[in-house]
Amino acid sequence: MQTPTSPAASTATATASGCALQRDWAFDPTPSPPAWVQRRCATAWLLRSRPMPASRVLKPVLAAPRWLAYFVYLPDGQLLPQHHFTLRRLREHGLPLLVIAASPSPDQVPPELHTAADALAWKALPGYDFSAYRLIWSLLAEHSPGADVLLLNDSVLGPFSDLTPFIDRARWSLTGFTASAEYGNHVQSYAMVLRDVRPSLLKALTPLFRFGRCLQSFDDVVLAQEVQLSRVMARTISVGSLWWSPGNATLEQPFALLDQGYPFLKRALIDKHRAKQDERLVRARLKKAGHPHTG
Repeated sequence: MQTPTSPAASTATATASGCALQRDWAFDPTPSPPAWVQRRCATAWLLRSRPMPASRVLKPVLAAPRWLAYFVYLPDGQLLPQHHFTLRRLREHGLPLLVIAASPSPDQVPPELHTAADALAWKALPGYDFSAYRLIWSLLAEHSPGADVLLLNDSVLGPFSDLTPFIDRARWSLTGFTASAEYGNHVQSYAMVLRDVRPSLLKALTPLFRFGRCLQSFDDVVLAQEVQLSRVMARTISVGSLWWSPGNATLEQPFALLDQGYPFLKRALIDKHRAKQDERLVRARLKKAGHPHTG
């Protein structure tokens, strides 16, 4: 997730550029969000939420101690080169892979995913990534209780290195790759490790899916789900992150992250947020990693 548009700029945003990255950061809840954020969250659930998107299991989850999970958004039912790169890299880990594919219908889930995934589920397009995460956590809690899972969505390019050490070194029950102080300290949700996934976890997550519904506005999802995830989870489990920055380090300090072993680049750096960095340098890093987004 990226930063939503807001009527009040975060003070952290203004000071984040060039700020040193903090390693192995334990979640430190900041005071309640500003009143406008609280109002935005309340009205999001009351006025703009939708029923959870339809879903269907296409290949079942079987019990395993560790899982990788990947959410792909395919509005036209077609995989992009970045997806093929990520799938190939994830398969190299030797861990079972659960893929959640959002497409217009189950029939439009690409056949390549049936081959690449050990477990596969379709979901309808609405709901953003948290509706996919809920499906991931539900399937694992029911069919592989106690498993650890590293999940990521297709807003990141990579991984450019083995993810197994990141699972090994995850110090907290919920460990993000990066965390931010924008709109309050929180783990960023594009990739994270969650340990010991069980049915009790789903009950703890209830505040993120009020009324059993989902959110469809990007800004609503950031403020009412991503920013709230750490606070909600910290009520029952430990929460932290491998890196922390006051702003959004994935956009403001991507090369510093890479130099410290971070395994991804955000796709937005060559898309909607390309102005954040010299795009030539971003593409040079992608080319060095053998990634197809190098043109």
